[in-house]
Amino acid sequence: MNNLAVIQPLCSFWGPKRWLSKTCWNSDSEEQLEEEEDGTFVAHCRLWVPLDSVMVDSASHFSSRGTTFLWPAYLQLGERSLVKYFYLLYPVGTLQETIRLTNVNLGMDSFRPIGPGDLFRWIGIRLAMAVEPRRGATRVYWNTQEKDGYVNTPANYAIRFQMSRHCFEQVMYALAFSDNSQTDDPWDPIRPWEKKHVSPGNILVVDECMSVCKGREAKYTHDDLPHKTKIARKPEGTGTEPKSLADGDSGALLGLERVEGAVRQHQKEHFSEFGEGTSVILRLVEQYKGTGRTVVADSAFASVKNLVQLKKKTRFVLHGHRKDRKCGVSESPF
Repeated sequence: MNNLAVIQPLCSFWGPKRWLSKTCWNSDSEEQLEEEEDGTFVAHCRLWVPLDSVMVDSASHFSSRGTTFLWPAYLQLGERSLVKYFYLLYPVGTLQETIRLTNVNLGMDSFRPIGPGDLFRWIGIRLAMAVEPRRGATRVYWNTQEKDGYVNTPANYAIRFQMSRHCFEQVMYALAFSDNSQTDDPWDPIRPWEKKHVSPGNILVVDECMSVCKGREAKYTHDDLPHKTKIARKPEGTGTEPKSLADGDSGALLGLERVEGAVRQHQKEHFSEFGEGTSVILRLVEQYKGTGRTVVADSAFASVKNLVQLKKKTRFVLHGHRKDRKCGVSESPF
């Protein structure tokens, strides 16, 4: 701001559309305005140059500083390294359960249990195998001397990584991340994720959506889905159809009710009493009953039966929404 205050009185001399910037320049001229042939002038022992604009670096008074990484509490602060980046990205919350399940399998064969250090050393060996592959069976990585006719130096993993081949293979065959409990529910692996939700606002929105399975290679492959639904009017008309509950304010999904096939749908709560449409919406909003929120739904859910049962069982108010696809006009029947 000080530079601008000095420059401003001179702007009228050079015209309203031009700014002046000063650069440090010692001059022996008198304390008066002296115009030069190139358009510059000297005033107050400084050389002044006409410019279209004045560039001011607002951060020039801040000292430079390097990047700081905010490591989690379980990491020791200090010098950055590749192993610390590994620990940063590793799902530490699963570590103890992985070790417990692996030790159960090791104990069944009377092998010694492992700890976190053993597991991470085993992962490091697997990484080293990928970075520096050797031709042959696993045992070639533990060779202490190379065979005749080979030019590569022996890998000698026992000395380099302090883990014998037998210990490595024991962990490899016993490693477990889940208890592999058998269940007749094909959706069991993803059900725990659905329990995580946000605290919604006053408006809850019920609708359906489509989760499409593309497959690993073909663009449209649906053979791996436990159940698939076909809806011709959808942009992606074949896949798994969840009925969804969302927060009307943020748009965050709060719950999913999958269409799992006729047999499983008939076994779900409220189906025998109210049928498919009403039972779905009752299950979706069950955890929010008595909270005074309003449920907004389109014509697929906004039936009189749904309105009555929501009011009776959950104390919700159903606001029906119907859209005229031709003219885009929406109306509220309730």
